[in-house]
Amino acid sequence: MSRVTLRVGGRKNQRQRWLPNGYHTVKMIGYFSITLCLLLIYGCQGDVSTIWSKEARSPDGRWIAIARTIEHGGPGMAGIETYVSMQSTLTSSSSIRILEFSQDSKSLGLIMNWETPWQLNVTYTAPAEVNFQAVKCCGGVDISLRWIRSAGVAH
Repeated sequence: MSRVTLRVGGRKNQRQRWLPNGYHTVKMIGYFSITLCLLLIYGCQGDVSTIWSKEARSPDGRWIAIARTIEHGGPGMAGIETYVSMQSTLTSSSSIRILEFSQDSKSLGLIMNWETPWQLNVTYTAPAEVNFQAVKCCGGVDISLRWIRSAGVAH
């Protein structure tokens, strides 16, 4: 095995340390790997911004349906999604997600309409992938979902 002489300090009479070839290369690769991991962890968290939101209160005032379209930015994370949640007006509990969509366009054409205090109708016009759909939630509220194809969409 060949060795490299490394002089510790700047004087000739100080002791010398023998290091195997490639030691500095391995050390630099380690530093580079740690730096790259930190950049990926902190740099790829992405930008998230709400680009549209709408609320619809139930006729009896007990529930609020909240729809939000958010846009994710950043490398490998870019995309647009819309979700609908239900929030009780009587308690301070957190909202419950009832619908989730992935779409290409910024506008889904989403409309929320309470037919009765126990029936929420949700329609949308833009093509989207339904990732999650609850059909009943929050103490018996029925949720119906319908896609109305717009004239400009190829079938």
